[in-house]
Amino acid sequence: MEPELQALAATAAATIVGAMAGDAWKTAKQAVAHLCGRGRAAAVEDVTAELEHDRRRLVAARTTADAEAEEAVQAYWADRLARLLAIRPDIAADLDALVRTLGPAGTLPAPAAAPSHHFNVHARGRAQVNVSGGDMRIGS
Repeated sequence: MEPELQALAATAAATIVGAMAGDAWKTAKQAVAHLCGRGRAAAVEDVTAELEHDRRRLVAARTTADAEAEEAVQAYWADRLARLLAIRPDIAADLDALVRTLGPAGTLPAPAAAPSHHFNVHARGRAQVNVSGGDMRIGS
């Protein structure tokens, strides 16, 4: 197997495991099940059940601080994805897109923060100052 595909499998496994305990789990689970199940309904259901099983294992491992069990889940998915990529290198772009969507920690990117404005306004004497962070209408 090409080193790039092996690295992609390892990165994707880390991303999936990161998503298992986070907010991106539903997105990751559906995407991985579809990729591994190759779009066949029965296979997608089997992969979904396997992912859910491993998610429970991971959550239990994190609860008890069992690093070996957590590493085993990640190693399993790295191996599984590497074997899949060896058979179907055409899905590498889809797997890479999933990693980019979820990010390396398996979390969906945070929504962009609303722009903030900072104003320093000083008025002297009888000056009138109007400050707005958006649209402003003065008068009628």
